[in-house]
Parts: sequence; C-alpha cells; structure tokens
Amino acid sequence: MRSSSVLLLPLVCVLCLAIKQNEEFQRYDGYYNNLANSEWGSAGSRLHRDARSYYSDGVYLVNNSLPSARELSDTLFKGESGIPSTRGCTALLAFFSQVVAYEIMQSNGVSCPLEILKIRVPLCDNVFDKECEGKTEIPFTRAKYDKRTGSGLNSPREQINERTSWIDGSFIYGTTEPWVASLRSYKQGRLAEGVPGYPPLNNPHIPLNNPAPPQVHRLMSPDRLFSEFPFTTSLAHSLETQTLSEALLSHSAFEVRFRERNQSETVRKQ
Repeated sequence: MRSSSVLLLPLVCVLCLAIKQNEEFQRYDGYYNNLANSEWGSAGSRLHRDARSYYSDGVYLVNNSLPSARELSDTLFKGESGIPSTRGCTALLAFFSQVVAYEIMQSNGVSCPLEILKIRVPLCDNVFDKECEGKTEIPFTRAKYDKRTGSGLNSPREQINERTSWIDGSFIYGTTEPWVASLRSYKQGRLAEGVPGYPPLNNPHIPLNNPAPPQVHRLMSPDRLFSEFPFTTSLAHSLETQTLSEALLSHSAFEVRFRERNQSETVRKQ
C-alpha cells in the first residue's frame, strides 16, 4: 500500500505541472469566450442583425427612399430640456447607456475602398439650414464590412464589429496588446495615470479606434469618447479604479467641480 502511494505521488505532480502549463488566459479580443463558437462576440466579427438588411439592390447599395438620418435624429431627440424623469433617473443614465453601447459595439471604421455619401438635411433645419436654402448635406463614410459579403442576393453586405460584444471592459482597455501594455502602470495591477485620476497623454501616438483632431483628443484611451464628454470620462475613470470607494470619491469630486463651474458661469452671466 505504501509503495503504491509512493508511485502515485510523482504522477500527481506531473499532472499538476501539465495543468499549470496549459492554464488559459482570457484574450483581449473576445476570441474563445465561447469555447463551442470561438468567434462569437470577438472583435472583427460581424454585427448581429435581428431584421434583414434593406439595401436598394438587395446587396449593398444605400436605400435613398428611406427617411433622412438627420430627420429621424431630430424627431427622436427634439423636446424641452429639464423635464424630470418619471422613474427618478438622472442625466447620468443617458451617458451610462452610451458607455454600455460603446462596450458592446463599434462600427465606425471606414470601408476600403472609401465610400463617401451624403445625408439630406431637411429644409430650414434649425442647426444646419437656418437660412432655409435647402442646399446643406452632411457627408459621411460607409462603415467597414466583411469582404466575404456584399457580392449577391444570397450574401448582402454585413458590417463588422470592431469591439467585442462581451461586457469585458474593451472600451476602456482596447482589444489589442499594444493598447493594453501602454495603459498599464505595472504597479499593483493599476493603470497608468497622467494627471492624477486620468489616463496619460497619448505620447506613443498609438492609432485610435475613433480618431479625432489632435486638439480634441490627447488622452491615452482607445476611444475619444472619454475625452470629449465629462460625464463619460467620469464613468470610465470610475470603472478603471481598483475599489468602489475610489470610484465613489472620484464621481463625487467630479460632481462638485461640475457644480462649481456652473455656479461660476451663472455669476458671470449675471
């Protein structure tokens, strides 16, 4: 009995070493989060459709018979400001929803070859056509798509998701090794900081997922979303911090600074 135990001990040790050597680490790009379907939700996979595409030719041409995107946007979001939520929600809910959307989807990479189209602006638009000239159009570029699609009625064009569809923080950390490495401080598992509480400047000039003019975006963040909007910047920083107390303190300090700024602007106007 004792001899069999002695023989089993080395075997157990070998198995433990083998398991340790084959230990799996979660990938940044979302591959193999689903072992049965390795590409599901990964960066670069196709966007999911709940309804069929509606191209004018059934393959890839934009359907110009549909309402203008500007007209739809203006209709949906037009209304009085300052109306309180019937469910007790604050304005932060809208920005949190934006963060969730950016966490699971990004499709603003341009197609190749470049396809530039124009969005019709309604006559007398209160922002783009105040003089009621009816000549204004908004240019936009069509999104990147899977080159294996868009060649026939049985395979209409399908756009690509450049983010992972998993709730994995890819909108903060990115989906590639260069971004992840550049954001790390390599100290106590924390991210690097520039100005205390905020990401460092993008001095390595790593290409951005959502490029903006240099004067607009300088922070080291995969997306310019967190440089342009203070609320989303606050949320992103809260998610980057290591403890809940740090996140709450950060958000409280942001609210105080935001309130003080509004008060000072009100005094100047008076």
